[in-house]
Amino acid sequence: MSTLPYQPDTAFDQLLQELPASLLALARPTGAFCRARKLTEPSQLLRLLLLFGGLNYPLKALAAHFSVHCQPITDQAIYRRLLKCQSWLDEALGLLLEPQPQLLARARHWRILLLDGTRVQAPGAKTTSFILHLCLNLVTGALAQLKLTDRYGAESCDHFQFQAGDLVVGDRAYCRVTTLLTALKQGAALLVRLNTGALRLRDALGQPLDLCQTLKRREVGPLLSLPVQLASKPGQVIEGYLHAYRLSETAHAQAQRRLRQDARHKHKQTRPQTFFFAGWLIIFTTASPRRLPAEVALELYRTRWQIEVAIKRCKSELQLGQLRARAEGELAGVWLRAKLLYILLVQRRAEQQYGAACLSLAAERCLSWWSIWRLVSEELATLLRGPLERARGKADLIRQALTERKRKRRLQSLPPLLKPQRQYRPSVAQRPAAEAA
Repeated sequence: MSTLPYQPDTAFDQLLQELPASLLALARPTGAFCRARKLTEPSQLLRLLLLFGGLNYPLKALAAHFSVHCQPITDQAIYRRLLKCQSWLDEALGLLLEPQPQLLARARHWRILLLDGTRVQAPGAKTTSFILHLCLNLVTGALAQLKLTDRYGAESCDHFQFQAGDLVVGDRAYCRVTTLLTALKQGAALLVRLNTGALRLRDALGQPLDLCQTLKRREVGPLLSLPVQLASKPGQVIEGYLHAYRLSETAHAQAQRRLRQDARHKHKQTRPQTFFFAGWLIIFTTASPRRLPAEVALELYRTRWQIEVAIKRCKSELQLGQLRARAEGELAGVWLRAKLLYILLVQRRAEQQYGAACLSLAAERCLSWWSIWRLVSEELATLLRGPLERARGKADLIRQALTERKRKRRLQSLPPLLKPQRQYRPSVAQRPAAEAA
């Protein structure tokens, strides 16, 4: 099989210059790139990974693309090379998530970090296949940390690294004493929604606290603040402050309606206390009211919606939830990590081209991440695909790469009796004899 001379792609080479210098160098130590055969350099392997995960190219399309731009190759050869890239992708994600100057931006007192998780389901699966845990810097609006686990990896602070001066904001899934202690030991402050069904509350003196009766006795004012303690096992106590905000009657009725629908769907009974707590927004924080007043704490918790929007943006614009491999397959982890690498490249390129200050929440925003990500993603896709002129006159290579392998189940076709019969046409040498006859 003849090989084609390698034609450098200046546009893709320019993209490589924007990446950390050590990213390509890590391909050999991690075992992703062992020897140069069809793939002569790690940059070609990186391009295949971004096409596979970022643009959702199937293996045969990857083989056709590489055959056009570099050398003829089969989809099975690409499959074997992609399987070795998981460790390299983990290292690459760590490089792109290293603290950048714009990511170290803080609010007045803290670096505010939003935590949440999203589920990814494989094609044909009936349950969750993977859980992606995300950490978002609220000031910059950019992803700061990522962690991929199997379906048993519960939302927890154990998946992230914190430092003194961080303010961690999470929903009620993070309101567990064991996981909150992990963040506190690293010097971070906490702001989470209270999980009323999984914690034992105590007052400032350490006596049991009946929160339901305390709120019922609150007749004046929509806001209640009091010092409390969260207790779990003996010796595991977290001191902090509880801020409860009474919702409107309309919001309370809507929350109760959702609880009834969920109870009917799951065939379970809901406790009367749950219906009562649905009329309150209750948050727990370790920050004192002097540094974080109750009104500011409630307003800050509402900004946790930004990480929900970020997850929606990753799934809608960049198809994060459309896993292109079976959950039990070996390529599922590679695809997810390659998709995350593509997302970080889009984020990094958006910050470099349009400026992190325009996208920051620290001032009045003038741009939206949605439109910027859409433009940058289209630009990045063009750089990865390469010039279309190279595909001209190479239909045979593309057809050879896309041809199905021999298998028991053949591609569907017409029944033999219905297939059109070819008309007999004599060759040039046979024409005179045929005409004479």
